[in-house]
Amino acid sequence: MPFNGFPKQSISFLNELKKNNNRAWFEDNRSDYEAYVMAPSREFVEEMGKRFAGFDPEVLAEPKVNSSIRRINRDTRFSADKTPYKDHLDFYFPHRAFKGRPLYAMRFNTETVGFGAGLFGFDDTMLARWRTRIDDDASGTSLARTLEKLKKAGFPPAGQHWKKVPKGFAEDHPRADLLRHNGIYVGGDIPIPTEFHTKALPTLAMRHFRKFRPVVDWVTDMID
Repeated sequence: MPFNGFPKQSISFLNELKKNNNRAWFEDNRSDYEAYVMAPSREFVEEMGKRFAGFDPEVLAEPKVNSSIRRINRDTRFSADKTPYKDHLDFYFPHRAFKGRPLYAMRFNTETVGFGAGLFGFDDTMLARWRTRIDDDASGTSLARTLEKLKKAGFPPAGQHWKKVPKGFAEDHPRADLLRHNGIYVGGDIPIPTEFHTKALPTLAMRHFRKFRPVVDWVTDMID
């Protein structure tokens, strides 16, 4: 089926789930979840796969749960919130190698749609490369300028972890803020737009992802 937007019942389902966040209610309403959340999610991801094919064919768009469609079930082992379900739905569009690569992401809840891209955390090797590239005037300044443009557009960078600049770098380093990162991610939320309920949503998503591509390419180049 072609993607024609998420129906308004998608938001209604999440609203009711917030009020009735328990397994009994979810199972009683699973048919609505399948019809109004999962079915359009698969159609959306399939359409995004076509868009990414012409944008970056190395990006994976797989219409399956635990692939591009993330689980709505909450992993309560690692969460202070012990309710069994999330009140939002996430979509990941990673590099085909996935592990250790940046990805594009979208999230929607009852009020907003969020778009983002980046790499949530660096391993030790990537962290060393990150600091070297940030310290370098050419590559570091290039990323800093890109991030500043995105920040002004409403998509601030995230990923700053350490309070102090790491050893070996000056406290007044021109990119001290970036040296304190252990990951890099840009993104932001917007109120649910009219496109969300129409076939225009993939176009809107790609418009945002194009803005983020310089960050994704910079990080990918750092890794490679």
